[in-house]
Amino acid sequence: MGWSQDCDQKVSREHFLSASVLSQLYGNEVMLQGVPWLASDEKKAFAINSLTANILCRRHNEALAPLDAMAGRFFSAVKWMHDDIFDKKTLSKRRRCSYLVEKN
Repeated sequence: MGWSQDCDQKVSREHFLSASVLSQLYGNEVMLQGVPWLASDEKKAFAINSLTANILCRRHNEALAPLDAMAGRFFSAVKWMHDDIFDKKTLSKRRRCSYLVEKN
């Protein structure tokens, strides 16, 4: 975001991909392969909290935080629907679509 010429002087650590989305998809850790810091044929599990770098200034990182939180809520709803659809115990039940309602 340096092109905006509206950056904070302090750089903050953030995730390359949304931590809230990654945690919805993979739990607390993710298996990586093909990243620059591993050998080309190496696969390794990493804690999601360790996958950070100095990418944005603090101001822009904080400005994007609500978007990150919303993405986490969206993926949480999608995961809930997926799990509910494939749960044989709930197949015959009709659910209300309350999982996409805005919560404050």
